[in-house]
Amino acid sequence: MAAEPVTHLAPGSPRSWSEMRFFVSLYPCGSCGRRDGGDDLRYTDVRTGDGRIGSLAGACGRCGAGRIFTFPLTVDPLGVKVQFPQLGGPEPSRMIAAGAFVEELLRLAPSVSWEPERMAPAAWRASGSALWRVLTCLLELQKLLPDGIAEIPVPSGASEGERALRAAQSSCFQRAWLEGERQRYRALQVRRAADAPRIWALEKGRGR
Repeated sequence: MAAEPVTHLAPGSPRSWSEMRFFVSLYPCGSCGRRDGGDDLRYTDVRTGDGRIGSLAGACGRCGAGRIFTFPLTVDPLGVKVQFPQLGGPEPSRMIAAGAFVEELLRLAPSVSWEPERMAPAAWRASGSALWRVLTCLLELQKLLPDGIAEIPVPSGASEGERALRAAQSSCFQRAWLEGERQRYRALQVRRAADAPRIWALEKGRGR
């Protein structure tokens, strides 16, 4: 008998389709550990007595384990345009906690190369994907900072895991650190943009 699909309930409504996919990517498959952006999941939405619910459901593209993600909707996520690499407008996320963004930032930072000019195309592109997600995390963390406040407030319902992360990585929740890191990574992105013609030439030479 097949195992019951694992269901993840978003604690708030998404601002965009991009945010829904990012939310999915934060949850590795419970059976094989694969991470993705929901490409193997079917999107549906239905109206209920309490409003509108969106869901992404299907099987893991690697091991076939069932997965379901459900989201309370206040907007049509497919109709919202966002400025990449952000996940929404200037308002903060209602469904991804600061700790989740920090954990993802810390997980991906070692995958970002600071010497893009010396990289082969495949590694260059992989590093770039990690860089964009790091920038997303930094941008969205800054949105969680109220005006005039030096540190992201601890929400009343913060989990023990989030509180422990804040104790261990307190600087990651502070305005000064976030602004400094965003400037560092944006400078790296400028260097990558200048280096991109080299990568395109290498890939063209290989017949891509």
